[in-house]
Amino acid sequence: EIKENENTTLKYLLRGWCDDNQNTFFKGVHSLPPGSMGIIENSTLKIKKYWELEINDNKNFEKDEFNEIFSENIKIHLRADVPIAFTLSGGLDSSSIVRKGLDYQSPRNKSFSLDTFNKNEDDEKKFIKEFVKKNSLNHSFINLKKNIEKDILEKMIFYQDEPVGSMSFLNQFSLRKRIHEEGFKVLMVGEGGDEVLGGYNRMFLPYLHSVYIKNKKEIPEEVKKNISINLGKDFRNINKEIINYSKHLQKNSDIEDLTPLKFLNIDEKNISTNLMFYNKTDPSKKNSFKSFLLNHIFKRDLPHILRQEDRISMSQSIENRTPFVDHKLLEYIFSINEKFFMHKGQSKFMLRSIMKNKLPNSYLKKKKIGRPGDPSHLIFNTYYEKFLEFLSDDFSINNYFDNKKLRKFIVIDKKNKNYANKNFYFRALNYLVWKKNFNI
Repeated sequence: EIKENENTTLKYLLRGWCDDNQNTFFKGVHSLPPGSMGIIENSTLKIKKYWELEINDNKNFEKDEFNEIFSENIKIHLRADVPIAFTLSGGLDSSSIVRKGLDYQSPRNKSFSLDTFNKNEDDEKKFIKEFVKKNSLNHSFINLKKNIEKDILEKMIFYQDEPVGSMSFLNQFSLRKRIHEEGFKVLMVGEGGDEVLGGYNRMFLPYLHSVYIKNKKEIPEEVKKNISINLGKDFRNINKEIINYSKHLQKNSDIEDLTPLKFLNIDEKNISTNLMFYNKTDPSKKNSFKSFLLNHIFKRDLPHILRQEDRISMSQSIENRTPFVDHKLLEYIFSINEKFFMHKGQSKFMLRSIMKNKLPNSYLKKKKIGRPGDPSHLIFNTYYEKFLEFLSDDFSINNYFDNKKLRKFIVIDKKNKNYANKNFYFRALNYLVWKKNFNI
């Protein structure tokens, strides 16, 4: 009999996280830890660690050396007997892979981008067009409105086996289908660049603390200026946040979004400590910024991204390649002094340095934009009626939220065009579709 793992479900509904440990959504089913293999001897499973990413802090950043290692990494990942497809956003990671690949790749290769046609979302289409024109790329934009199927979530979860954390993964599923239809068997993607090199805004505080505050060094004005621009706030406010971070006094917990507590049958006071403070990094440790990055690589972000990326691609018979998480590149990057990760207050400083004359200036200076994937249309249009049915059918009975209450909120929010609760709704919808798919 298939049973759900209630601890995994609660954490997913509350925090949106999954794949951050070895527990799956299925009770009694576990994944192998990163860098490990399972060996069965005499009907007994033994887990053996074959690789671990060590933190070293010996090297200074050498631009030419980094460029050589990164270029060789791309060259190796381009080995194929068939044409290669590339995903291309207007961001630094995928664009760096495509641009570096131009030195080695076949003219039969092609890049693909999503076109959300959603005026409410930040659109990187103008940056992509500039890049495509400058490099004379063989390129296609995929119109999401024409390619999102009405039962896409059921199909997605069938291939994934478990719920997913973001609407963007459904968009990626549609993109892979089109790439498959054009006959490509190998796909190169930029996943992992933010986690490995320090690309998220939430990484600035741990960086500033580890490099400057902990070592009692004054933060340079150039760093303050660039970080203020990135975060869109005066550095005096950022400085208060650094002090709170250093004292472990950010909040009573590290839960970013308390919206789910409106719906979940759980009081904030009764949330277990391991859910209130999850994957927390100790700022007092040496190289605490690198430890913070390791949490993202092995727990918080990357395992889930790679799980969905791999299964989406394989569902379309596509081999997925992710150069930014190549073990040799990781080992090299983590041997460099952590001060260079956000040197001069610039995220992903090392990659920006080697791509300075390779990419348009607009790519290097613009603020980071998240993946396209607003779930509002899916919840309030494509799946609206079905969602309400899920919340009234017997199979949707659960221990986490009141179906009638959630149904009432969704109806009111649709009427008022209020999308503040959309992320929790998306997770609840994922959960209910998953329960139906596996008859749980």
